[in-house]
Amino acid sequence: MKFGIVSKYGSEEADKVAKEIGDYIAEKGEVVFEEGVKERLGSKGASKPLNELCADVIVVVGGDGTIFRAIQQAKGKVLGINVGKIGFLAECVPSNAKDAIDRIFKGDYVIDRRGKLATEIDGVRLPDAMNESVVHTSHISKMRHFRIFIDDEFAEEFRADGVIFATPTGSTGYALSAGGPIVDPRVNCFIVAPLAPFKLSARPLIVPSNAKIKLELAEKKSAVLVIDGQYQKDINEQYVTFFQSENYAEFIRFKPDFYSRIGKLVV
Repeated sequence: MKFGIVSKYGSEEADKVAKEIGDYIAEKGEVVFEEGVKERLGSKGASKPLNELCADVIVVVGGDGTIFRAIQQAKGKVLGINVGKIGFLAECVPSNAKDAIDRIFKGDYVIDRRGKLATEIDGVRLPDAMNESVVHTSHISKMRHFRIFIDDEFAEEFRADGVIFATPTGSTGYALSAGGPIVDPRVNCFIVAPLAPFKLSARPLIVPSNAKIKLELAEKKSAVLVIDGQYQKDINEQYVTFFQSENYAEFIRFKPDFYSRIGKLVV
């Protein structure tokens, strides 16, 4: 079995755990490190750039941000080891990480399959979002005028700081802070949540995941598109389109515990 190892940038704790886990896996299987991680750790084995890292299991040591970075580029089932603050997507902590690896070798786990959101501008496909794609003003304290279309039918119009387009996975992230609902990841839908709208009736929408969502920038003013906090692009285009990606993320889980994880949100 082949394992990839990804570690959080600038975290000595993450690197320490990554080295320990990498050495432990190397006794039983093949290990490939993200390029740069191997050099920091002084570990033996192969290394590849993250966008070329393909393995049966990608072990990600860090928080949710590191997991998003790995999901966007690497290929493989993800096991998250949390050394971040919340680690909502992580499955274990350093103290039980070796037990988790043993269970993976035994096949004692289940797969939590999560849908992604595709983003397209002028026919150009951008990276998929695990949590959300956000379009917001590029100038502080300056609103933008947005129109929302669902399957080419006009749905809403408002002025706001921005709009969040989130997956069920992302419902517990940025969209939650904008007044969006918590959505069970088994529900096939997307959330459209205005950011600080200047309109009393503008509220988050839940739309089916097979719908095509189109955002119109009603004014020719610049905006910024951010995907999962990892990818950023300045935009001046009139339309941005969102739809269900054909790609999925697969997380290794040892028990179905989505609702117990919600308790982490009060931290």
